[in-house]
Formats: sequence, structure tokens, C-alpha cells
Amino acid sequence: MHRRLRVSILSALVAFACCFTGPQVGGAQTTRNGAIVLQVDASHVVQGVVRVYETVPVSGGPLTLVYPKWIPGTHGPNGPIANLGGLTIRANGATLPWTRDLVDLYAFHVGVPAGTSALDVSFAYLAATAGGSRLAGPNIMSLNWNEVVLTPQADDYSKVVLVPSLRLPSAAWKYATALDTVSANGAVLTFAPVSLEMLVDSPLDAGLNTRTFELGTFNGAPVTLAAFADTQEQLAA
Repeated sequence: MHRRLRVSILSALVAFACCFTGPQVGGAQTTRNGAIVLQVDASHVVQGVVRVYETVPVSGGPLTLVYPKWIPGTHGPNGPIANLGGLTIRANGATLPWTRDLVDLYAFHVGVPAGTSALDVSFAYLAATAGGSRLAGPNIMSLNWNEVVLTPQADDYSKVVLVPSLRLPSAAWKYATALDTVSANGAVLTFAPVSLEMLVDSPLDAGLNTRTFELGTFNGAPVTLAAFADTQEQLAA
């Protein structure tokens, strides 16, 4: 229900994010206690391009990386795989060949050389020009993390842990998400480690025009409604 409401509001040019108070993007980073380091560069999101850099802990042997297929709120295999482009996988400075699964187009197979401790994965998310909710406008963006992540295939994605960070178009953009913010350095945001399951369920809205509504508390926790719009006038609710 939350996702359906969010999409309908976006079509009216306003995005809302309900939140409980509670490094530089681009280039390889060291892994953290076995977690995947996910860096999302949305500095050109207004032009419809988001660049993604990941450091994925691995051991030698065959590996399958997968793009999220079944998305919460849609109840179907609707992950926008057609928007993924420029996939490059590197290990120890060398580019590794990969193959796409012949049946499951959301899966990519790669052979990991012996002695490799991490893969550097990069790709671009190319925003669709038609269909679904829009990714961004000149003053507003709405990021669903399932669009910008690849992870090793797993039986339980609640145990796949990532350390996400995001570069906004500029430091002037404000944001709202259910993720816990560790640091905000200008336009670069770093969030606390989180499972893939929780990351996908914690979309982020951002923009230049914002307004926050205090909604009181729920079980002792403060609750706010963050609103974003193309223009400041649209926030005069």
C-alpha cells in the first residue's frame, strides 16, 4: 500500500517519504566485515543516468550475480533489468568476462580467479523514458534501491549485507529515507550497514523543494512525513 501511494503521488509531481528519526562515491572501496560496499552516484540523475560501483567480497570459483527481480509492492518479476547497462566486472586490476544466463536474464555468471578476495563491479542504470514512476526531474528524484544493485545469488537475501552510500546532484538537495545515516559530507551520504531485504524496502526521495510534517509518535518513536515537489508552491498543503 505504501508503494502504491508513493507512485500515485509521484505522477502528480510530488514525492513523499515516511521516515522514523533514527566516502566518496565512485571507485573501488575496501569491503567491510564481509559486507558489499555499494556506491550510487546520482550526480547526473536529472539527465536520467545513475552510475553504480560495488565492491563484492568473494572467494575463487564460479559466481552468479543477480539483479532484483521480485519487487515488494508489485508482486511480480518486474525488476527493470532492461535499464541496466555497461556492466563491468574486475578483479585484481583485470577485467573478467561474464555471461548472461540463457534462461534467467536477471543473472550474470562470472569465473572468479583463485586468490581473489573481492570483485569491483560497475554499471549504469538508465532511466526509462516511458512507463512506471519517473526517476527524476530538475528539482526532484525518487530512488528505489532495487534499481541500482547487483548481489551474489543467495537463498536468503535478509542475510546479504550492504554498506550503501549515495551522491546527490548537489549538496543543496535534501533527502528522506528510512535508512540510518552515518555521515552526510556535502552531497555524499553514507548509511549504516543493512540487509538487501531492508535496503530494497527503504526507498529514498530527495529534492530542492521540501517540507517536513511532524506526525507525533508511534510506540514512542517520532514519526515525520517528508514531502518533495517540483516547485515550492506545490508544498502548500
